[in-house]
Amino acid sequence: MIYKENIGTIQAGSKANDSCFTFNLLSRAVKLIECSLAWSLRLFFMYGELFYAKMVEKELQMTDLKPGAKVLHIGAGSVPYTVFYLSKKGFLAKGIDHDPRTVSAANRLLCSLGACGEAEIETMEGLHSEAGDYDAVWISLHVQDKQHIIDRLKQTMGQDCFIVYREPRAWMNLFYKKTENPCQNKGFLTKSCKNKLGKQSIAIQNIGVKT
Repeated sequence: MIYKENIGTIQAGSKANDSCFTFNLLSRAVKLIECSLAWSLRLFFMYGELFYAKMVEKELQMTDLKPGAKVLHIGAGSVPYTVFYLSKKGFLAKGIDHDPRTVSAANRLLCSLGACGEAEIETMEGLHSEAGDYDAVWISLHVQDKQHIIDRLKQTMGQDCFIVYREPRAWMNLFYKKTENPCQNKGFLTKSCKNKLGKQSIAIQNIGVKT
């Protein structure tokens, strides 16, 4: 019996390691692609229109945010299309990323797009972020420790504030881990929408009901 239990533990650990390895490999691949896109405005717009524009618009439809609202994007990356798109929609948009080189590339790209004064990217760990100063916080699909970040944001978000985060679905479940179902928490209203390429977006609104 002890032998079987040990085998089960080893197998479970092996699966966890394989999943972690696959996630890191995919994240690196996406990062390399986006780093190359950061040097071309033409590719930036093509990439954004293909993968992000419709998704961000659907995410906005799940909120009642008005132009002038302050929004934060965790995991902005070197191609901060979400931040750029939100700023062009009239929001006060800010992005953060944990990699200083990525942040430098992102800000350089925003300046090339003429959006220096409208949007900015800062170096910061997602786990250190708070929602208190924002009307909404976006979280990218590839962000690690997403569940812990969401839990922290929910403790600091004001009434009617939104958390909009991207989750895997369908085949993407093979590469990314899902977070816990927020519908089980009192005081929060949850909406979701499906996006292409195995993604979905979930919006959590603090409706001010004490748990």
